[in-house]
Amino acid sequence: MISYQDKLKEKHLPIINFFKEKGFGSSMPILNRFSYLKPIDRCIILEKLFVDGIRNIYLLDKLVLAYVKIGRQDLGMKVIDYARKTGESEVNCSGMEFKLDIGIPHKKTDSERLAKIKDKLSDTNDFMENKFLNLLKTFVTKPNKDYESNLSYYSSNEKMAIIKILFDMAAIDEKIDVREKNILKIIKDNFKTTTYDFNEACSMMPNVALDVIKKMNLTKKKQLVDLVTIMIAADEVVDQKEMNLFIALCQEANLPIPNQK
Repeated sequence: MISYQDKLKEKHLPIINFFKEKGFGSSMPILNRFSYLKPIDRCIILEKLFVDGIRNIYLLDKLVLAYVKIGRQDLGMKVIDYARKTGESEVNCSGMEFKLDIGIPHKKTDSERLAKIKDKLSDTNDFMENKFLNLLKTFVTKPNKDYESNLSYYSSNEKMAIIKILFDMAAIDEKIDVREKNILKIIKDNFKTTTYDFNEACSMMPNVALDVIKKMNLTKKKQLVDLVTIMIAADEVVDQKEMNLFIALCQEANLPIPNQK
């Protein structure tokens, strides 16, 4: 997996030392801008940090992307294999795999259950326009006498995690349809999220969002599942990558997969 250390140069050292001192992933704005560097430079820096013992999910994810950018998907797969062997969550590993354009295997029972909801997902017009907007009212309205106290109010962390999940679902097929963009815009506007916070949410690591989602109550989880199925249906194509991610999300965060007759 370590293939480019012979190309390490003096210009790389200040960046390497910065991440050693501050931690890789401690500052999301800096982490997001790490991609400004050339892919080969990213590989060199990340490999050096890996060799020196920094091996968190933030680094592994960026290393996979860097390898992909230089056409070394084989090395990216080795990073993912390492992540799995060291106990990284399946959602994070699957997210990295999707960047290699590799689908994740799923159980036949899950496939059968999810196949039953495709009819619902293909009926997008009324489903999106009506149910989605109704869901948003519950998502963004603070509790009052008309709502149970645990139903409707979402914390800032929960909103960020929801945005992250929906963004990943929209982007998993490597293109974001205009209807998917519209859903994200509605979410952003109704959550009263600034553009900066929205971009920060989209850049969250999956495991950070999962930790928040796992702690939500069952009602909120059901509402999130509804929003995710709406996002899957938005472009009127039920993509296998979307379904695979949906399965992994439900399994990792204990979300209820919709039961259809």
